[in-house]
Amino acid sequence: MANILTIGEAMGLFVSKEEGPLKSVKEFRRLVSGAEINVSIGVTRLGHKAYYFTQLGKDPIGDNIIEFLKSENINTNNIMQVKDYNTGIQLKGKTKEGDPEIAYYRKNSAASQMTLDNIKSIDFSNIDLLHITGIFMGLNNQTYEIVYNLVKKAKENNIIVTFDPNIRESLWESREIMIERINAIGCICDYILPGQNEGEILTGFRNVDEIAKFYLDYGVKNVIIKLGEKGSAFFIKEKGEIKTTLHPGFKVDKIIDTVGAGDGFASGVITGILDNLSDYDILERANAIGAIQITHQSDNEGLPTIDELKEFIKNR
Repeated sequence: MANILTIGEAMGLFVSKEEGPLKSVKEFRRLVSGAEINVSIGVTRLGHKAYYFTQLGKDPIGDNIIEFLKSENINTNNIMQVKDYNTGIQLKGKTKEGDPEIAYYRKNSAASQMTLDNIKSIDFSNIDLLHITGIFMGLNNQTYEIVYNLVKKAKENNIIVTFDPNIRESLWESREIMIERINAIGCICDYILPGQNEGEILTGFRNVDEIAKFYLDYGVKNVIIKLGEKGSAFFIKEKGEIKTTLHPGFKVDKIIDTVGAGDGFASGVITGILDNLSDYDILERANAIGAIQITHQSDNEGLPTIDELKEFIKNR
């Protein structure tokens, strides 16, 4: 069992019980959301230990999030609660297929008010891997500095760092700042996990080989690109030559909701790294979890245990 540290914004998630526009929905189911929470749940269900770091409001939604994380065996010792700011909220619509309507209420949330002082207490001595995304760092200048300093400390302590750009363009002041800051972080991580469309935005290249070369040339050791239903590709540089590993995607009978698929993919990559899987087997695991995720409406309820994952792969 390895120890994984994540940092992000946890939100109360209210999922529509009926199809139609959010403005007309009368009933919702209450859950918990946040990309890094989804990853924390994913790695925990696959046998590892997750330490989740955030700041919540001292309110019913914040209290519920902590209870939920504890029920998933996620370490909450690094979670702070404050009275002056509220926990963020996300509304999520219901669709027959594809991407649902989403609405966020996160401006001036408790998580967005975190500062560098908040991370001084983090103990890196027992951490094996730090996972970050482009979401939390996009909230404001303070959260960007928090992420940058966490990555710096992790590297100083020889901790593996994985990075999912997870682009949310609406969070950023401009596309130019978003690209600059995501690449500044991405190029000092050990693994970067963009989708092909994200890679095009961040590098200017559409071709996956060129996207990978962009990051490898900047010193990133491992580039893993998500290719949607086509699967994924793993790129490393050996003796000056780029080595590529491909794995096809898994077909599913019906796509219910694509939200959270990338987080499931990331949990597969992270646990594959920590379980010393081959590049091909890492992609297989990540693709499988991503496929499982899109057959569920919740962002994280469908994340599999190791036995459920093996059964899914076996039957495909």
